[in-house]
Amino acid sequence: MCQTWNMITLRFEHHALLHRGWELARGFALQCLATERDTPVVAAMHVPQVAGRKLKPHVHLIASSRRILGSNCADFVTDLLGADAKTNAAKLWSDWCAAHA
Repeated sequence: MCQTWNMITLRFEHHALLHRGWELARGFALQCLATERDTPVVAAMHVPQVAGRKLKPHVHLIASSRRILGSNCADFVTDLLGADAKTNAAKLWSDWCAAHA
């Protein structure tokens, strides 16, 4: 059975402005996932410092593993599946930050 969704975690430095991180993540999700790959995406931001934890603020992107065209499921988004999925997503995120930060 093939995985039907992907979780991509985007982390930010402790001193980063939260609204800036959110907008970077949102822009990345819109351009790299929703527009270029036709995948629906849900984003959730976590700020562990609010609960006194030392983890970095981060955004989770939950994206479909299948493209959605109109109201139908289409083919799988192969570059975000399998053993190289995390590496590919990290490269996309790194490139996005370099171009937009």
